Amino acid sequence: EAATDDDLRLQPGVEIGAWKLKEKIGEGGMGAVWMAERHDGNYEGRVAIKFLRTGLGKTEVVERFLRERRLLARLQHPNIARLLDAGAYQGEPYLVMEYVDGDTITHWAAAHSPTVAGRVALILKVCRAVENAHGQLIVHRDLKPSNVLVGGSGEPALLDFGIAKLIDDEDEEYGTALTRMTGRGYTLGYCAPEQITGEPTGVAADVFSIGVLLFEMLSGALPFKPEHQGRQALEHAIVHTDARTLSRALDNPDQQAMMNRPRDAEQARGDLEAIVGKSLRRNPADRYATVGALAADLEAWLAQTPISIRAEDRR
Repeated sequence: EAATDDDLRLQPGVEIGAWKLKEKIGEGGMGAVWMAERHDGNYEGRVAIKFLRTGLGKTEVVERFLRERRLLARLQHPNIARLLDAGAYQGEPYLVMEYVDGDTITHWAAAHSPTVAGRVALILKVCRAVENAHGQLIVHRDLKPSNVLVGGSGEPALLDFGIAKLIDDEDEEYGTALTRMTGRGYTLGYCAPEQITGEPTGVAADVFSIGVLLFEMLSGALPFKPEHQGRQALEHAIVHTDARTLSRALDNPDQQAMMNRPRDAEQARGDLEAIVGKSLRRNPADRYATVGALAADLEAWLAQTPISIRAEDRR
């Protein structure tokens, strides 16, 4: 069985390496998240410790996880939450991450960023952080609102970079075992079609997820709206149908979408709609080749200069 808090005997005051647990701040499919502080005085401030629930004990999977942490520790960018430490506690791997006190990017935008241009500028910062990670051959693979937090300064911070790779790596001999225990590293609704079908996942998957975030922040709704409820219907829609256009979402908003979209949402039609549409194409080869190319078109839109894909889209 998968490890639980009871199995690990996690509670306030427990020391995990050089860190002392303070309080539980989250619980997800991968495991528990605790706020902690360093008890030897070498690091000031709070951290978030993520315990990966594998139930596998001291196996090759955990050893591979600990090797991969060196890769993730290379990520140094102002908009990426830092990996500070990693290890294994009672045979179960954990990550010590910089603690980010903020709100999800969608909630923050609804409360503090009322214009299309402001939200595009916010997503642009996300793009540049993702581009930096891609330059070090690290793909996120699980970009979603809860993994992009915005603090009081208005700066976004990306969480959980590389964790999807740690728990879902078909290229590694032992990756499939950990995948079976924890589930694939994606969130339905924000993931690319190839992640659902199990095809190779690369840069294009992050481009797709950024497209979903941008669509949601501009329209107040998600790009896929299947006729029937349930996970299977949504999976089918993502894999077999094209995403809605921004215009269609703007023309048919529900009450929740009206509350969450920018006050000047009509500005999203035209060039910006084409940018989002290219990001959300089903075939990875038809999307932007890089996050940098997507960011360049967003910058062009903000500067009111021609975007690179005008010849591709009649809008």
